[in-house]
Amino acid sequence: MGGVSVVLTGDPTSASANPALLSYLRGTQFSIGTTVELPNFRFTPEATPSQSTKMQTQVLFPPNLSLAYTFDSGVGLGVAVSNPYSAKTDWGTEWAGRRVIAGSEIRGFVVTPMMSFFLSRNVSAGIGVNITSFRYARSARVVYHGGDDALGVEGTERMQGTGTPSFGVQAGLLLSHGDMVRLGIVYKSRSCVSINDGFVTYEWPQSSGDSLSASQFSTSFTLPDRFSAGLSFRPFEFILLGAETEYVRWSSIDKLTLVGPGTEYRTDQEGWRDVLAVRAGAEITLGGIALRVGIILDHSPVTDEQVRPSVPDADRKAYTFGIGYGLGEGLTMDVALQTVKYNRRAISNSAVFSADGTPLNGVYDMSATNVCLNVSYSWK
Repeated sequence: MGGVSVVLTGDPTSASANPALLSYLRGTQFSIGTTVELPNFRFTPEATPSQSTKMQTQVLFPPNLSLAYTFDSGVGLGVAVSNPYSAKTDWGTEWAGRRVIAGSEIRGFVVTPMMSFFLSRNVSAGIGVNITSFRYARSARVVYHGGDDALGVEGTERMQGTGTPSFGVQAGLLLSHGDMVRLGIVYKSRSCVSINDGFVTYEWPQSSGDSLSASQFSTSFTLPDRFSAGLSFRPFEFILLGAETEYVRWSSIDKLTLVGPGTEYRTDQEGWRDVLAVRAGAEITLGGIALRVGIILDHSPVTDEQVRPSVPDADRKAYTFGIGYGLGEGLTMDVALQTVKYNRRAISNSAVFSADGTPLNGVYDMSATNVCLNVSYSWK
């Protein structure tokens, strides 16, 4: 349904978006699944269009898992595990932006224990704690200028580190007028992630004599706070319509600086802005089958001059199609297909520099296909 989730009470996965939904479940609920992400990105340099580079195909499998139990009184307890911050790139070691990035990987796992209860007959409230752990890795080509024998030799720098767990809270409300109209409101707080013991290693041609030795780096950044509101309407028993908006304060990432031993190392991201996303979807239920469609309109938080190939981004639209099918008593399978089309992004004022020392200006053409699969079981 285009990612509409803060008002959907059908399964425990929605509770990770709004913990107040737990009160509308019954008994024990379990769900597990993954999303197969297939990005398709290309960069064409402004100065040399013939040297267009396509990012090597990356396949990601961010998982999700939810477990919940709701008492007859409406008090619900649950835990959700997800990987909402997931990105991987591999541009190779010969392209124009290799001094900025050759490859990168970000993995941000979130574990959310949560509970909910009824404030009144038609209003439920929920609260959860978001425990986030990050893994960060990147590689880029670097040039050594420290000795005559190795002057101008290009090698590969590799960095990786794991962050200490960060903590944030989320709180949600769900206002319901029977099954016909529901309104959900959610706030998720900021949390600060720190990597204090990252490692830096270098790979050089044998002729350079291992010019630079391994070292360490550290960094920290603040994950944004989020405000979400959603509305669902059921004009008939077999039709559900939903819409949702989310305001994300990405400006919390004022600057992501990688710091080496005793000195500033480099800036990897900065100058992000707050953005609004809009989602809408519909579901039609026919017997044991649910048919779903949706659309997402999402804005990029990254300005033109700060677009970097480590996190290439642009305003985008996504269209989703899905089906839910009852496999047996209490057992359900949900499958969805999402196609994402990014706006063509032409950069003419890049603050990032290419391998020849000129700004990394050019055009990003991007799209992605995502396939989602979840299996849920309920003991009522």
